[in-house]
Amino acid sequence: MKKIILILVVLALIIFIIGCTEEKPSFSKYNLNLPQPLVQYLAARQCSNAQCEFQEDSTTCPADCLKAELSADQWTQVNGPYGGWITDLEKVGATLWTATSFTYGLGGNGIFEVTNKGLEWKALGGTNKSVSDVAVDPSDTKNIAFIADAPFITWDGGKTWQRIELKADSYTSVAMSKANSSLIFVGAILNGKGLIFVSLDDGKNWTKASFLPETEWSIKSVWPSPDEAKNFITALAPHPTNENILFVGTNSALFKSENKGQSWKRIDSTFHRSDVKGIAINPQTPNEVYVRVGVFEELTCMGVFGMKDRKNAAKIEKSKCAGVYKSTDSGETWQQLDAYYADPSEGGVFIDDNNPDIAYAIFSRKILKTEDGGKTWEKFFWTHDEPFIPNSGLERLAVGENSDEVFIAGKQGLFQSEDAGKHWHERDNGFVGSEVVDIIKARDGTLYAGTYTLGMFKSTDGGMSWTFASYNLENPYIMLIAAHPTDAKTIFVTTNAGIYISTDGALTWQLVAKDFFVGESGILPDIAHFHGIAFDPQNPKRIYIGGGGDQYTPKGAGMSITEDGGKTWKEANIGFETDVHVSKIIVDKNNPAVVYATTQGPTNFMEKTGTGYGVFKSTDYGDTWKKINSGLETVETNTIALDPNDSDIIYLGTDDDGIYKSSDGGILWKKLPISQLPKNYGVGDIVVDPRNSNVVYAATVDYFRLVTARGFVGDHGIYKSSDGGTSWQPFNEGLNHAGAFALELDKEKNILYVGTRGGGIYRRKI
Repeated sequence: MKKIILILVVLALIIFIIGCTEEKPSFSKYNLNLPQPLVQYLAARQCSNAQCEFQEDSTTCPADCLKAELSADQWTQVNGPYGGWITDLEKVGATLWTATSFTYGLGGNGIFEVTNKGLEWKALGGTNKSVSDVAVDPSDTKNIAFIADAPFITWDGGKTWQRIELKADSYTSVAMSKANSSLIFVGAILNGKGLIFVSLDDGKNWTKASFLPETEWSIKSVWPSPDEAKNFITALAPHPTNENILFVGTNSALFKSENKGQSWKRIDSTFHRSDVKGIAINPQTPNEVYVRVGVFEELTCMGVFGMKDRKNAAKIEKSKCAGVYKSTDSGETWQQLDAYYADPSEGGVFIDDNNPDIAYAIFSRKILKTEDGGKTWEKFFWTHDEPFIPNSGLERLAVGENSDEVFIAGKQGLFQSEDAGKHWHERDNGFVGSEVVDIIKARDGTLYAGTYTLGMFKSTDGGMSWTFASYNLENPYIMLIAAHPTDAKTIFVTTNAGIYISTDGALTWQLVAKDFFVGESGILPDIAHFHGIAFDPQNPKRIYIGGGGDQYTPKGAGMSITEDGGKTWKEANIGFETDVHVSKIIVDKNNPAVVYATTQGPTNFMEKTGTGYGVFKSTDYGDTWKKINSGLETVETNTIALDPNDSDIIYLGTDDDGIYKSSDGGILWKKLPISQLPKNYGVGDIVVDPRNSNVVYAATVDYFRLVTARGFVGDHGIYKSSDGGTSWQPFNEGLNHAGAFALELDKEKNILYVGTRGGGIYRRKI
């Protein structure tokens, strides 16, 4: 009897495995032609994956993804795209805590508690602002503090949060002492000066310590920064056994206090640069301290990437760029280590608690590792070597239960290795923090989503779940997507490093016309920001592409056109402007000779350096252009939509002045006020319902490039008009992320999709 039962069980397992194997079309269909790493990635997509690590798109294999219910009454957040910007990562025992942010501090998703080796995420909330730092009491993990627009603290594991009202202009960092579990430090800025606040009773009462001594820049930054940033506290490191000792790093100096911040001693006199990014103290030998220097980008270091003489490049990197120092006498003297890299942006330095001889230095996209206390270093991780990890900045690292288990986090989200970095696993399921800047539905119904810092994603189940689709897509900073009008497998995207094409449904990508598009931007080699893109709907071989208008864009870029599907390109700037941000291009499907382009002014990182040129129109397939700005009160224009049933009716979304409408093909524009909104707000996208042209949807979003000039004016979600824009009503039920970059309407299924700032994708029945 036992043998019969055993045979039946084995047969059942074989039948189940065969059934699931047959229902993996994305693997079995392409595995003979795809690169081996991609084959292995697709092969790992298994049925009955309880953690939903690879979202099944089969209709018969067990569905393990959570159901994102479709409703006509409210928006529903779908399963992805997973990932997002993690600004801090703390670990106590087997539990992780993450702090999250949206791009450039425009918002966040609060604090998460992460367990089961990164597979289970629990949102602790606390704020919808950007979180820069989190600290957890190692003796009682119910005590958690974080920094957003103010310090916040919980004493019950995140069930309730207390906002701490301290008298400062802004707050940057927080740390809890291992030597005294009741001791908490908060870094702040007041009147342009850095200072520390101290609590001796778990954050219930606070005192202000002494101001940090004023300092000067050790190196000039590429990006202009306010003077107060010199005193911006970037790192706090309390001594693990002496509660009086505190190390503090700023954007321009390293300090030590031996009396809880009442007085300070500057200890970076031998450093080649003193902008501090991270501090780590050996928990077993506290006199050993590592410091990672190099915060701001610097032109000399950026030039290293283009140097052919690698020996000379290494000399420049070590003497000028980001690096690591070590002290064995608690900061009295320092030795520069052979850990350095030309990219000094995100990162820090971290010690393995299991083996303090092991330390890691993060330099944005690269991690170096030492196993002998800093004497020698080897490459541990590089995003360029990992085709399924976005090539964007890393922030933090934590070592797991043993030295082979490592977690890394940053703009890519959270990843885990169990074999000392040989293989990496995404651990973002449950964390939807992605910025979705564009959504497109291909001819076969497949949805494609472009994200800022996470690359491309695709969905084959109506947007319920999303799969990473960025193999060979070197640059993860997606701008806009264009789907081929007739070939469902052909997709073009514009990025921060040129134009890419996929001809196999986003399984693999290739650069388009590198010699034409990718040139010297003046900052880094092989960086080429292009933005607007559109197909001619009646002649798919004709494609329009517009420049990005910032320091990453090749000089002189404006409008470019191909007539042969992307093989050859020509500039098409008669009547157009060059060195301008082309935010959107659309072609009139009823008369493809008519093309519109919206533009914004050139930018330098977050700072506006000029104004835009408004809207351009061509009536001869882009050969010549004419400005059509009559009636506009702004020339910062972002998106444009034609009425599919009447090409004379056009809707225009601006960066800073709401929505306009033209009823005569752009000859005259009239502003459409939305009574519930302020006069100035940004519009991310506009959709006109082709079944009823009076129904119009508008997505609002505040763009980071204007924030420094005008301040943050706010995100307002989606608004709907049922009378051609005369009146508008909020359409935000269930939408928890009000910054809306992109809209896509599936008219066959009556579903509207929205890509949000930090909330991935939502969908709604209409």
